[in-house]
Amino acid sequence: MAVTQNPTRTRFLAKLTLIGFLLSFVLFQVASAELDYAFVQQSGGGWDLHSLWTSYLKEKPEVLFVGDSRTRQDVDVAQVSELLSAQAGRRVTVGKIAISNGQPGTMAAVMFRLSTLPHPPRAVIWNVSEYAFNENFPLYGTNSDILSMNDPFDPAYMLYSYSIDPQRDRLLRDYALPMEAYAPDLAQGSRCTLLTLRTDFRVLVKIPFLDPSVDPAMCHGAPYTDGLVDIVMTDTTKAATYERYRNEVINSWSFSRRQEGLLADGISRARRAGIKVALWVPPTFHLDAQAPSIYIDYLGRVSAVASNQSVPLVDLHNELTDHSDWWWDTGHLNRIGAHALAPKVAEIARELEASRGDTVSRAPD
Repeated sequence: MAVTQNPTRTRFLAKLTLIGFLLSFVLFQVASAELDYAFVQQSGGGWDLHSLWTSYLKEKPEVLFVGDSRTRQDVDVAQVSELLSAQAGRRVTVGKIAISNGQPGTMAAVMFRLSTLPHPPRAVIWNVSEYAFNENFPLYGTNSDILSMNDPFDPAYMLYSYSIDPQRDRLLRDYALPMEAYAPDLAQGSRCTLLTLRTDFRVLVKIPFLDPSVDPAMCHGAPYTDGLVDIVMTDTTKAATYERYRNEVINSWSFSRRQEGLLADGISRARRAGIKVALWVPPTFHLDAQAPSIYIDYLGRVSAVASNQSVPLVDLHNELTDHSDWWWDTGHLNRIGAHALAPKVAEIARELEASRGDTVSRAPD
């Protein structure tokens, strides 16, 4: 005897299945962001933009250094805090939000978030590096960095980030489908988790298809802790970084009006929120000699932005070049170099704190 199905019940089960699938899909989209943050923090030692932003919200330092890896490696926040505290007669808290290849556009997004906080930092010292103003410089991780700053979620920030991102279509897709945006990190994190399980449970090693095929060094990045490194530059490192500089900056140089505009916008937003801002040019190991005309062009244009925005610009790019053992590579100091630079960096913060907020730019030497 044939069994007759109830059409109403069949439609109900189909709808229920569809709703369940959609809910699971939405929940996994949300969960993918949190999983990504956890994986990236583990592999990057806490120096990804989301981890730095979360740390800032927790610690709320009075003085904040923002920028690229030159700020991360060159600014010894403990030493700067100690110097400022001694001068002020009280503890002055200092922090930094600095990522590899942190271009003005990405830092402008940081400034937007800072400007919307009820209690933003009193002073922001923003490093401006010459390579970041090359319109043709590779966009390493720009979308994921900007996306990760939208936590907690802010519709105004989402609209702002869309307006400044050069890859708008991709960013819009990433906002709609974060699972796709975070797919590379999630895949890497999954392989690293599997590697940990194989280490803890040796029986899994015998199962071929569970081999994650991943370099262990990519899974457990040693935390920078304070962002400083203890490596001394070698001749090989010097030659390699000069070669990379020629390939990524000199050979493709075209000054970016877009990055220039985003620098100005970030400064303006911060100042309207009552944040004092200073710009500074970090030391480099004779990179200016590799391309003098590029440095002249870049310094002149950045100086004009600082002057128009009425903020100080302090040029330290020729500092410490007589001590090659104080460098990690031609663009970054090591721990000894950062310690030696600390008094000059602290002086930028001290002068900024003492200013009324309408300081005129100091032209580069």
